[in-house]
Amino acid sequence: MIIRPARLADSDGVLALRNDPDAVRFSPSREPVSAEEHARWFPNAAAMSPLFYVAASLGTVAGFVRVDALAWVSVAVAAAQRGRGLGRELVACAASIFPGDVRAQVHEENVPSLRLFAACGFRELHRDAPWVYFEMEKER
Repeated sequence: MIIRPARLADSDGVLALRNDPDAVRFSPSREPVSAEEHARWFPNAAAMSPLFYVAASLGTVAGFVRVDALAWVSVAVAAAQRGRGLGRELVACAASIFPGDVRAQVHEENVPSLRLFAACGFRELHRDAPWVYFEMEKER
């Protein structure tokens, strides 16, 4: 498994992760992402995001992490890879490369992600049901 910058060829794998039943269940919209919407979003996100990495093995995307221009972290790991530390590696990669403080918004019922961000050094800022907000401050 390698972690590398996202490429246009990763689009289908990223869409599959975005539409994973758990990802949809814990997303703000609670709706799957359409192929058309993803096709409009992905090239810009991959090219313009300060940070967009995928974890891949043998051409298969097993996870991704993205930090947007406002420093919000998004992470997804394929169901078959969960519980093996890949999410922690992806979040640590993003936090170490992004130059400033980073934040995350996690659904309060998404216990694995709540644990993930806490384990990666993010501190809980506040709760606004159903969301829990985290931040990792960088040393200045």
